[in-house]
Amino acid sequence: MCPERILVVDDNAEFLSLLSEDILPQFGYETLPAATGNDALSLLVDEELDLVLLDVQLPDISGLEVLQELQRRQLEIPVVVMTAYGSESIAVEAFRLGAKDYLIKPFDTNLALATIERQLDQVRLQREKERLSRELERARLDLEQRLRELTVLFGVGKSVTSLLELNKVLQRVVEAAVFITKAEEGALWLLEPDTDGLLLRAEKGLEQGRARVVELAIEDSLIGQVFRDPSPLRIATRSDENPLKLSTDYLARALLAVPMLTKGRSIGVLSVANRTHGSEFTVNNEAMLQALADFAAIAIENAQVYQATDRALAQRVEELTHLYDIARNVASTLDRDKLFDLLTAQISDMFHVEAGSLLLLDEEAEELRFVASWLGEHKPLRGIKLALGQGIAGQVVLSQEPTIVHDAYSDPNFYSQVDEETGFVTRSILCVPLLVQERCIGVIELLNKLDGHFNQEDEERLCNVASSVAVALENTRLYQEAKELHEAKSRFVATMATQLRSPLTAIKGYSDMILSGVLAESEETQIEGIKQINANADHLITLMEDLLDIARLETGETQLDLRPVSLRDSTIQIVSSLEQRLKDKELRLTVKVSQRLPLVSADQARINQVLSSLLMNAYLYTLPKGRITIEAQSQSGRWPQREGDDWVIMSVSDTGIGIAPEDQPKVFERFFRADHPLVQHRPGRGLSLSIAKSLVELHGGRIWFESEPGKGSTFSFSLPIAQANM
Repeated sequence: MCPERILVVDDNAEFLSLLSEDILPQFGYETLPAATGNDALSLLVDEELDLVLLDVQLPDISGLEVLQELQRRQLEIPVVVMTAYGSESIAVEAFRLGAKDYLIKPFDTNLALATIERQLDQVRLQREKERLSRELERARLDLEQRLRELTVLFGVGKSVTSLLELNKVLQRVVEAAVFITKAEEGALWLLEPDTDGLLLRAEKGLEQGRARVVELAIEDSLIGQVFRDPSPLRIATRSDENPLKLSTDYLARALLAVPMLTKGRSIGVLSVANRTHGSEFTVNNEAMLQALADFAAIAIENAQVYQATDRALAQRVEELTHLYDIARNVASTLDRDKLFDLLTAQISDMFHVEAGSLLLLDEEAEELRFVASWLGEHKPLRGIKLALGQGIAGQVVLSQEPTIVHDAYSDPNFYSQVDEETGFVTRSILCVPLLVQERCIGVIELLNKLDGHFNQEDEERLCNVASSVAVALENTRLYQEAKELHEAKSRFVATMATQLRSPLTAIKGYSDMILSGVLAESEETQIEGIKQINANADHLITLMEDLLDIARLETGETQLDLRPVSLRDSTIQIVSSLEQRLKDKELRLTVKVSQRLPLVSADQARINQVLSSLLMNAYLYTLPKGRITIEAQSQSGRWPQREGDDWVIMSVSDTGIGIAPEDQPKVFERFFRADHPLVQHRPGRGLSLSIAKSLVELHGGRIWFESEPGKGSTFSFSLPIAQANM
């Protein structure tokens, strides 16, 4: 934006220089100085000025005379008069002659700037008003012209869009295009998906030879250029120049072509041409033809939709029938295996594919398992597993978004080992997630569509199926959990009855003997009976404490007193409490816990409880003269519970009886006790390992084990290192 120009007129050279060279330029104004009235008048005539600062007292003619001359010449430039103190009467005369404001010398710079800005604001407003007036007048004229054109176009467009038979629509559009542009001929070209060319669908005025040009290439033709860009093309040649070549045997002197767009996508081109005379098409012709093309695009789309309605409706009815059958059937059973069989049969009927499969996510193992598949004569996939993120299915679980793969073996995520194991050859894949409340529980995969490529419609249909399937699978899972919970409740009641009956029977027996006088013969027998009552009461108290621990852990009521804890001190404390028992059983104990082991962030009492449970477990199930080893070490970055933490890993190993493979998944379940004779012979409640697992996880760590029957077990747990050690 150019700076505003101010003419400063004053016969005082020092004042003139100060104002025009020092003060005003630093505020962004461009100044022109004048020392006389005649110099000022010359500049007013020759220069474009925004404001005049005019001194009244000038050496040749006065400032008032300058104002009179401005009036005579009808120069409308705002003037601010500068006059000395006591000359206010002159300022009044200046206002009469057209001055806008005045300043009394000497004046404050801020006051002068405020006066200047006030006048310039008026100038700016006036100029903006004039600009808007000119634009409004142009807009009015344009609107009148546009209204005349739109009246014609509306009549044509109404006629076109009222038709629903596609061929009639196309012919009417071409006839209207020739009419509104007064062209010699017109043509309408639509995209042919099978050939990726432009097919001539309607024409008017084309010579017989040209009418045979029924298809144009998109890449190397003028009409194709309009389709590609997509933007209008208006071009003409002079009589002494070669004509435009639209294709072989298709020449013209002038061409106007516009794209037909629907939803931002080019579907074809509407063109008009003059073949014999070189009359150029105008900008107005272009605007009118583009408007008609817009009408045409809508009309073509309506006609295509109309023609496709019956086919789409029939397909939709078939699809809804399949969806209804799937929803009804999956809702009719809570048996997972039966549900899988129903799904594979009905999805196979609904989609024309060679094969498909259903995979469910095992969140704890972080892997996908094939639970159902149909591969024709090939080996079924049930039991095969994929790591989370492996293959197309694994990627869909991570992204929770559907995926279409047209060439499986060119996709870097494709996992070809499944093909190798089954002998099947995968070419294309459609895979959608099974989502329940924004949680992915698995995927459905379809392989090798038989009638073309997988498309968006296939994806939407399979997503609809997946919604019903996911709900059904979740229902079966909840049913199974409820069933297991009911069975666990029954087992709990039976276990508790057994656990309570033995000590209560002993207490009742010994108390009856005391009351009946059977133990009254000696003080020693009475004391022994009381000891047995006391021991069984302790057993009941311990059982109740374990149950209370479980209840608090389940309800979140367990509070941890986290402090820096030495696992070495805890180990020494626990080992000393069991030292005599270990000696009596002739067990060799090795402790490998360094004094330099970092402190952990833990609740001392709770970690002692965990360590005591693991050591007692090793003691109970290791045969005499066996070996128990306790060791600890620090590691970094291995466990993802809390990113950035370092960890201490504590392990308790034994050379005991070990755990059978079939029992290993149940080790941390409540009340679980293996069927091994040594286990059944030992007293126990089957709660300590379950409580230990919950306590370790409450600390942010994890617990695991490795075991081999007849060779022993190693139980390990991790705890975060206290921050003071970091």
